[in-house]
Amino acid sequence: MSKAIRALQSEHEAILSSLTILDAVCASINSGATPPRHELSTLVAFVKKYVDRLHHGKEEQFLFPALLASGVPEPASPVAALLSEHLLGRDLLREMDLATRSGPDYLTFEHAARGYLSLLRNHVQKENGVLFPMAETSLDKERLQQLNESLEDYEHRTLGPAKDEELNQRVNDLQRKYLK
Repeated sequence: MSKAIRALQSEHEAILSSLTILDAVCASINSGATPPRHELSTLVAFVKKYVDRLHHGKEEQFLFPALLASGVPEPASPVAALLSEHLLGRDLLREMDLATRSGPDYLTFEHAARGYLSLLRNHVQKENGVLFPMAETSLDKERLQQLNESLEDYEHRTLGPAKDEELNQRVNDLQRKYLK
């Protein structure tokens, strides 16, 4: 497996881990708990930065165009469906963000978060099972190397050298609290 695709799959593991925390927060809300606003905000901030801006940004700016340029037909490819799911995920993320800011509105937050959880878990399965194998067979060795370089450069520009250690620490704190 190429380094570029391995890196994207590794990000999926971190995404699924964060979704497990989000799921636990939803379960606590469902059982009547009212998590502090800063905890909800931390999860939303992490999803915005790591899942949407970094991971989906890499796919939309580099992987999807590389696949389309390699001859994968646009309307019939999984690229169009996956891009549509990115957009739906952003809508659900906006709902979670607004619910966090307004009160927070726990019912709205949980509803949007449950939709996001379902969407993203299925999305990751599609990418791991269909898109990434397609990339490995459709992109030649040189194009995969260029893709890897672009992904690494984008990650450095997006996260910076510190990789937002404070946000990562807050997510780790939530993991310890909700996933005992």
